[in-house]
Amino acid sequence: MTLVICICGINKVAPKVRKVLLWFRLRHINNGLFIELNKTTINMLRIAEPYISWGYPDLKSVRELIHKRGIVKHNHQRVPNTDNFVIERKLRKAHYIQCDDYLAHEIFTVGLHFKKASNLLWPLR
Repeated sequence: MTLVICICGINKVAPKVRKVLLWFRLRHINNGLFIELNKTTINMLRIAEPYISWGYPDLKSVRELIHKRGIVKHNHQRVPNTDNFVIERKLRKAHYIQCDDYLAHEIFTVGLHFKKASNLLWPLR
């Protein structure tokens, strides 16, 4: 798992790089996203290397980012992550994720439900 941060906007960028940034949901400067690393995503990161910064955060950093900056998708709206109600409602039944800590642990360990957990969050600002 890696944290990818967009350090440049997508205006006046080559089409291939722009498409990669859009696939990563990095449309604005200083947006960040958790991404699972595999061969495909590493190649995509190499294509967009001049426009992004990426690295490996520790569990404490992931927890703090999700708690302080995490915004959850709920009915196609941005809901601040102030309590665990939305996370529990969206992911508890099928994926057994009940709170911020479980969500951070699932993202950090790239568990079975990483995709659902990371798609629940809007890109971090």
